[in-house]
Order: sequence, then C-alpha cells, then structure tokens
Amino acid sequence: MSGEDTEREPAEGSSSPSLEQWLRLTQSGGKPPRFVQFTPPKTIDELREETRSWIAKALVLLLIGATVAMVALIAAESIKVNEALAVLGALTAVVGTALGFYFGGHKT
Repeated sequence: MSGEDTEREPAEGSSSPSLEQWLRLTQSGGKPPRFVQFTPPKTIDELREETRSWIAKALVLLLIGATVAMVALIAAESIKVNEALAVLGALTAVVGTALGFYFGGHKT
C-alpha cells in the first residue's frame, strides 16, 4: 500500500454505499437509508408504574360501566334501587381500596 487514502468501491452485489456516495446522496437532497432505532429496555420501576396505571384505569372503567348498568337495570325495573346501591357500594369500596393502594405506593 502506498499510504494514500483510496476509496474502495463496494463489492459486486453489495447494497451499502461508500462514504462518498452517501455524502453525495445527502447533499443532493436524496434521503439516506433509514436505520432501525431500538428503545432501551424499561426498568422494573417503569414497568411497575405502567402496570399500576393500567390497573387503575381498568378499575375506574369497571366502576363506570357498573354504574351505567345499574342505572339501566333500575330504569327497566329489573332490580330495586336498594339492590343496586348494595352492589355499587361494595364495588366502590373495592375500587377505592385498589386506587388508594396505587396512589399510596406511587413514586414521583
């Protein structure tokens, strides 16, 4: 070797462009090929908070759905108001306890 920097042409059938071809492509307004970006793995704390968040959302949706169902059943006279209040009271206590646990252990 003579010590001079010589540009190598890619081998026949190679799809990767040389540095000069890459620079020419980007300077002429062409878009360079995309690279795959990997996100770093989540930590245990991030996974815990994400799981708690999903559980809290699911419990609130359960409570809303049960309330709508009880109102519809009362309107259709399928159940009595006292029965609906008993079910909603118990469900509210369970959801409240779970949400209290979630927000009590929530890290900021």
